[in-house]
Amino acid sequence: MIGPISFENWKEFNNKSPCKNYFKYHLYSDAKLIGKIDFELGPYKLLKSKPITDTYSFATVLDLNIGNYLKIKLPDDLPKKSEFDRYHGGTLCDEIAALLSLCFGIRLKAGSSIGLSPCTDYAVPHFEATGIGVNKRRPIMLEPSHGLLILPKVIGKHRTKNINLIMTLSQISPKDASSLIRAARLYQDAIWIAESQPELSWLMLVSAIEIAANRWFKGKLSSVDLLKYFEENFVKDLSDKGGEEIVKLVADKLYDTMKVKKKFIEYIIKHKVRHPQKRPAAKHQVSWKKKDIEQSLEILYDLRSKALHEGIPFPKPMCRPPHPSEGAYYEKPEGVVSATAVWLSKDLPMLLHIFEYIVRNALLKWWNSLLKIG
Repeated sequence: MIGPISFENWKEFNNKSPCKNYFKYHLYSDAKLIGKIDFELGPYKLLKSKPITDTYSFATVLDLNIGNYLKIKLPDDLPKKSEFDRYHGGTLCDEIAALLSLCFGIRLKAGSSIGLSPCTDYAVPHFEATGIGVNKRRPIMLEPSHGLLILPKVIGKHRTKNINLIMTLSQISPKDASSLIRAARLYQDAIWIAESQPELSWLMLVSAIEIAANRWFKGKLSSVDLLKYFEENFVKDLSDKGGEEIVKLVADKLYDTMKVKKKFIEYIIKHKVRHPQKRPAAKHQVSWKKKDIEQSLEILYDLRSKALHEGIPFPKPMCRPPHPSEGAYYEKPEGVVSATAVWLSKDLPMLLHIFEYIVRNALLKWWNSLLKIG
């Protein structure tokens, strides 16, 4: 299997293939990068960009230079059937921008190519074949519809942390690289739209974990054990009334749904990091105990299923900006009664900024672990 475009390009760079041409892109953000910014990352270079303001505080923060080492695919080389295992809707510059967004914890997207050299004579047919992607436009970021931010920590000053992880991209397996890129792209899109469409942001963050969890999980899950995990009392009732055969029949019927949910929960528990350093008063904190986190994740996954299959968006209280408190922010919402719905506090496990923190750090921790198995 071949990996994502940025991965394959790096492999060709490592193999000392000749460089075909160079591309340059602006990367846009509403954060400010500080400290060392110029980096050489194999065939990719990051340079500090001269800020070009777009919408409200949205501006260029980095220039990404891409050396193209990929081989041209002529029509005769194309496969005989559709292949989309590494497809994510973007191009090479989008892959690098997504990985950087995940590493830095900021909104970051690539705009149009602003430079090309030196082989422009055969570059046009090469773009589509390699997926470099030069026919892009400036990314659009909608202004927040409220005074406070839903993800307050993705703006402001950020250091270029975790840049060392980018250097490991070509060292992991092609399948791991593809899953990592797809998860990073969902994370990137999730935080990009969080201020204007938080309900969709929730879905994308859950999906980012699902992709990584599906690639990560290697164990076997029996249908009965899964049913006992999620519905222990229900299993007892079934067993009392119909015996173990009925329990097995029901468990097998629900197996696929339960398996996906269990992978989602197990992945985050396995890759969970410490709670944020700065926290609000205890009554506004999310419990970091394993049992409580598992319960919260189960609620989140059920909300995700309702959103996808029943058209019921994530609860509005979970999509609102967090209140500042003692140098930190509320981690969970209060119960709310509105004209169209009632939400109890017990059904509102956390705010979006806390789940973003959990998702990002779980993905980074998994990325680190891939070096041991890649």
